[in-house]
Amino acid sequence: MKNFCFVLLLCIGVSAGTLAQTNNQNTIKVSANIAYTPKIEYYTTMVTLELTPSTYNAIQEFDNLDELKDYFFKKITEKGLSKDQFTESELDYYAKTGGYNQYKGTLYEFKTTDLNDFKILYKNTVMGVRSDYISTQPDMDDKMYQELTKQALEVAREKASLAAKNINRTIGKVVSLDISAYEDAYPRSYNYYSKKESFGLTATFELK
Repeated sequence: MKNFCFVLLLCIGVSAGTLAQTNNQNTIKVSANIAYTPKIEYYTTMVTLELTPSTYNAIQEFDNLDELKDYFFKKITEKGLSKDQFTESELDYYAKTGGYNQYKGTLYEFKTTDLNDFKILYKNTVMGVRSDYISTQPDMDDKMYQELTKQALEVAREKASLAAKNINRTIGKVVSLDISAYEDAYPRSYNYYSKKESFGLTATFELK
């Protein structure tokens, strides 16, 4: 994971009021969720190149798959993209089509750190080339993880204290802590409507 600064702390949602008896000890359990803006390591999509009857009959005809590849990459590199941003996996193409596709084709993974690159990709496609939806690869380093945990725990402690006052009690140490956050191991669909994600935890406090 790469280093970067904590970016944005926006809305906080907390639910409190669960009292429990655990090992003869009164406890109160509180959940806190913090919306934050993650750092995006890269954006990615899958690009399929495939020779079909419509490809042969297109304005620009291609006799074979290599001609389609050459034409596609020539067109997008002229617009500013790099062929190095594409990683080919012909095996994934056959897996995607179930091995029964009668057409010749291949699959490329396209990666970039700049969303504007997708405007070039989508505007300069050709017959026989199609792209999937955009996915993102978030990156959370230890510093951000610790900062989010600290802030969420502070909110949970404050809400637990307020809830305890309603029954003339106070809270003590943290008995247990469960943290829920997105795993950053795999890319996931890019959210066009919100750039924020949720970091949440559930804290159980000793009730005095």
